[in-house]
Amino acid sequence: SADGYIVSSAFSFAQRPSSIVVGMPDGKQVPAELVARDLNRMLVLLKVEIDQELPVPAFVPEREIAVGQWSLAVGRTFQSEHVDTSLGIISATNRMHGRAVQTDANVSVANYGGPLVDIRGRVFGVLVPMAPGPGGQEIENEVAGAEFYDSGIGFAVPLEHVFTVLDRWREGEDLLPGKLGVGLKGGSPYVTPPEIVSVWPNSPAAEARWKPEDLIVAVNGKAVATQSQLQFFIRPRYAGDKLTVSLRRGSGAEVEEFDTEITLAAKLASYRHAFLGVLPAAPTEEQKDPGVIVETIWPGSPAAKAGIRAGDRLTKLGETETPQLAAALDAMKSLQPGEEIDLTIARGEEELKLQATLTTSPEEILSSVDLADSKPTDAGAPRELEELKLPQFPQAAKFLAPEQKSPSPGLLLWLVENEKEGQAVVEAWRESCERDGLVLLLAQPGSESGWQFEDLEYLDQLARTARGRFKADPRRTIIAGRDKAGQLAYALGLRRRQDFSGVIADNAPLPRTLKIPDN
Repeated sequence: SADGYIVSSAFSFAQRPSSIVVGMPDGKQVPAELVARDLNRMLVLLKVEIDQELPVPAFVPEREIAVGQWSLAVGRTFQSEHVDTSLGIISATNRMHGRAVQTDANVSVANYGGPLVDIRGRVFGVLVPMAPGPGGQEIENEVAGAEFYDSGIGFAVPLEHVFTVLDRWREGEDLLPGKLGVGLKGGSPYVTPPEIVSVWPNSPAAEARWKPEDLIVAVNGKAVATQSQLQFFIRPRYAGDKLTVSLRRGSGAEVEEFDTEITLAAKLASYRHAFLGVLPAAPTEEQKDPGVIVETIWPGSPAAKAGIRAGDRLTKLGETETPQLAAALDAMKSLQPGEEIDLTIARGEEELKLQATLTTSPEEILSSVDLADSKPTDAGAPRELEELKLPQFPQAAKFLAPEQKSPSPGLLLWLVENEKEGQAVVEAWRESCERDGLVLLLAQPGSESGWQFEDLEYLDQLARTARGRFKADPRRTIIAGRDKAGQLAYALGLRRRQDFSGVIADNAPLPRTLKIPDN
């Protein structure tokens, strides 16, 4: 703007510089203040104090941007007096769910923050790196997409959009992506309808009383048929923006459609698991009646206070039927600590209606002997270790499988330095493995120098192979180790949280390079 506001890519400011200097058109250099960031489109707003007006470029109206138009990417090389230019065309519009235009001009670090210009000298937009992420979600950080360096895939945030938010941006608050707070049904986002399977506690969706199985059918009066279409309405908007969202609830004669007013949130509170206290029996082919069979109850838990007993079948959680364990787990994801919930229990031929007030997950650790009537198993003669070898790696792992066959046993992957340590682990865990149905898998490093972070690939492949071979339950899959092996256990366990339910680390600090989730 003429009074000294300047927009640039957040890429150049990812390291949070302590001072910023801007080169003026007349060659002078002046200090600048970083006013605020746009973390939805990865831009920054700078302010310089000047005694002269700056030239303000004209923008290309977004309605006039079309595929095939000539485009010129402009930037600075390491020699600041030289301008870097690259010629191309507009190769796509409405990219990154409506937040950017795409060009095939070569775009690199030299261009980020510079303009993408048309042949009349007007500015299409500000060049930034952007990258698609898993499940159709873009990656939200300042450097994502820089790997597309000079690949013919470059992105620019339309300058017309920048001017529409400039007054709000000048106030000094970061512009943040808006969050709804829902989990959607799995499948391809391009064909799967936006059916809600979970509602994040204390989110905008929760405050609007959205429920699992609700279907989003329109946003601001415009029809939505797929999850990808929903993203085009949500992703371009900021926290604090208000939307009218139309939902369809129920089916058949009981179906209803209604509108709700939503204010998008800047952040969703860290997820806290609701705790009922039922330890379910592993599903078996012999079970004919629907419901989750209760193997035992956590002492003092909401389930214990509600009167649930071992051998009961849990058939309904709140309004959700639970014919299988997976349905019960999905239902629990939508509940939150402190919530009072109705439970339907089958006890013999009798159906009971109970109530429980959910709590947070307990922090105390119980031995399996504290739970109901678990007793050590008479394992008979000690079982021998067997070998599990991956052909592409030099080392071989050893495993101890329990005598009692379970359709989905637990898996304890223990990282040991040598045979002697492995034998000590076997002796310590043998009884527990037999009693609780655990496969003990002992892994050794690939070199005599001990465990290295290069061994992570081997451990990942070993864990995948073992899960497939033993049909291990991911909710009872643990990785363990001490010293450097404990750090590797942390690294793999937290990197692949969908595959491991816990980490045992002995004398091992958290690796500094790990990104630890909020919850």
